[in-house]
Amino acid sequence: MAAERRRSGRQTPLLAVALVAALCGWLQPGAATAALIPAAARLFAPPVERSTARDAPSKQPGRYVVYRNQRFGQTVEYPTDLFTESQDLEDGAGRKFVTADGAATLYASGARNDAGWNVRDLARLSESYFADKGAEVTFVRTGDNWYVLSATDDNGRVHYEKGLVTHQGRIVSTLLVEYPAAWKDYFQPILSRIVHSFQSGPAEGVG
Repeated sequence: MAAERRRSGRQTPLLAVALVAALCGWLQPGAATAALIPAAARLFAPPVERSTARDAPSKQPGRYVVYRNQRFGQTVEYPTDLFTESQDLEDGAGRKFVTADGAATLYASGARNDAGWNVRDLARLSESYFADKGAEVTFVRTGDNWYVLSATDDNGRVHYEKGLVTHQGRIVSTLLVEYPAAWKDYFQPILSRIVHSFQSGPAEGVG
């Protein structure tokens, strides 16, 4: 029940951003409720206070494995000796991975793109979300079917997001990695491998 209340509480700012976006002409008519798509993973993210972040580990992780989501087709490599805990997200949307002390989290999620958004729509919505939360968005990039965004919040946490629009625009896949800014030097090669490995493949949820 507590988890349900937490998820409900974090939906409000996302929906508010979507409504503003719709009024500004960013979204297609009637797409406001679909604003949870690019930020789906955030609904499952409990707030992590700065006090939970320890010093970065002393050595780089040695073993990576591939997670694949059958419903939406997203795959990602992650280090099992760093992200030691995981749990499935609701409705088979993806999975959440957490370090033992909760200092860093990784979310790989997917959703149907019934609103027909493109990557520029999604990048703009995520940028607005982080700005609304008071985070500093340090960069945003978009490509033919992808976007990436990085932001740092007031608690000293980095939020790195990558989104894909695939399967002829019918699926949105989102990668969200959150970690202490103090881990930057240590985490950069890990982040690079995770982000570059995040791809989309065959999906049962296309129909």
